[in-house]
Amino acid sequence: MQEGKNIWSLILAAIRKELSEEEFYIWFENLYFIDAIGENIKIATPNSFHKNQVEKRFSKRIKEILIEKGHSTINVEFIHSQNELKDHNTESKDIPLKAITHQQDLQTKNKDIKTHAKNIINNTKQYSIKEEIHIKYRNPFLKKKYTFENFIIGTNNKLAYNASLSIAKNPGKKYNPCLIYGGVGLGKTHLLQSIGNKTEELHKEFKILYVTAENFLNEFVESIKTNETKRFKKKYRHLDMLLLDDIHDLQKKEGIQEELFHTFNALYEDNKQMVFTCDRQPSELVNFTDRLKSRFTRGLNVDISKPNFELRVAIIEKKAEEDGIKVPKNILNLVAKKVTTNIRDLEAAVTKLKAHIDLEDIEIDTNIVDKIIKEIIAYENDNTNTPNKINIRKYQKSYIKGIKTYK
Repeated sequence: MQEGKNIWSLILAAIRKELSEEEFYIWFENLYFIDAIGENIKIATPNSFHKNQVEKRFSKRIKEILIEKGHSTINVEFIHSQNELKDHNTESKDIPLKAITHQQDLQTKNKDIKTHAKNIINNTKQYSIKEEIHIKYRNPFLKKKYTFENFIIGTNNKLAYNASLSIAKNPGKKYNPCLIYGGVGLGKTHLLQSIGNKTEELHKEFKILYVTAENFLNEFVESIKTNETKRFKKKYRHLDMLLLDDIHDLQKKEGIQEELFHTFNALYEDNKQMVFTCDRQPSELVNFTDRLKSRFTRGLNVDISKPNFELRVAIIEKKAEEDGIKVPKNILNLVAKKVTTNIRDLEAAVTKLKAHIDLEDIEIDTNIVDKIIKEIIAYENDNTNTPNKINIRKYQKSYIKGIKTYK
């Protein structure tokens, strides 16, 4: 029984993060945990209409949450039973998640939703609902490991760092929107997530959403399939801060560009902070609407370039310290000298050094370093789509196709 209650609480906590306070109160405030038998959890609903709507809207997401939390075999069953509700109401004091009684909800159901939500908050101080509401907007995709404190600053990223920190302290004020651009593995995502984490720390009431452009697109497509575009629009247009990573992934996708354009306008008009990242300047985006590109350039555009030698050494030293390995100074300098691509490759080099130390129990010398560096450079060369490589690949495909046709 208790394990079932705990699992239901996990589900509620996850859904709180994804819904507005009004939506959460409408659909989940009057659901009651009834029983847990084996792998089946029973949840009572106030009426059959409510039961049908909750099943239709949230069954799929609840199953996903159960899988994410390691409870894939658990099934949640929604039931409507007046007897169950009656029995539950006599014991409601045992369940702190319950903020108001079913009867109180019925009396207020025709009121404006926002007023209803405020009334609920004001009438439930004993359950600390205000604190819970601050928590519920915590973004599940914000990773706590990304902070301003562990971001290594150099001449190549100092402006982007300072702008990001300023945004976190005073969102929606000076630099809105802000676009951080630069190559792969240079720290754009680190800064973007740091903004979210610091803002969450300083402005606990803020609704902050970090999302990659790919996930933004997938969510939009899914909302069309499930006929829930209104919900999608509401989710993104009622934020205090939108952090959208890798907008270059939206090239050649007109539908989502149109949606982003309107989302941008809605947030901008309400002085809500927006920060974007891209692998190039907005003007260089291909098959991107001009009006959307002009929106990106409306605020601050700041670039992050490749780290210089001194910064590369500092990055390697920090990574080696985190991994608990001691690397001689001459080896550090050699790696920093030869790996000039990005931070990700520098960290990969240290990881490979650690593997050699741990698995082979040997001291690192220049021969091992040269081997590691060759592997990294070869991988980068294979995964870089330069114009010449693209043309060669096109030629190769055409040549092979021609041979097959001739046969």
